[in-house]
Amino acid sequence: MDEENVFEDKNKYLFLASMKELFDSFKDKKAVSIDVKAKDSSCMGCQFGKYIKLFIVRGFRRMLFTYQFAYRIEVKKGVLLDIYRCNYFSTDGQLRIGE
Repeated sequence: MDEENVFEDKNKYLFLASMKELFDSFKDKKAVSIDVKAKDSSCMGCQFGKYIKLFIVRGFRRMLFTYQFAYRIEVKKGVLLDIYRCNYFSTDGQLRIGE
């Protein structure tokens, strides 16, 4: 990420802070173990068919939960152009609307 990059209408540091806040929110659920997996998927909404990175977060033991969210990462000729949340995606053949 370059210093002047803007993602989701936020400068680089505000964007990274918002991602940290999202991941930290899972720690607040007091699960003993949290597993985060990323997989390739596709947007089913406004960027239909475009590549997205889907994150699946699972909490285990004291608190059981599964949460999914996705980001559309736009890269052109190896240069990062934009990153933004995808709220309508496909996973394992089922459509999901992100929170």
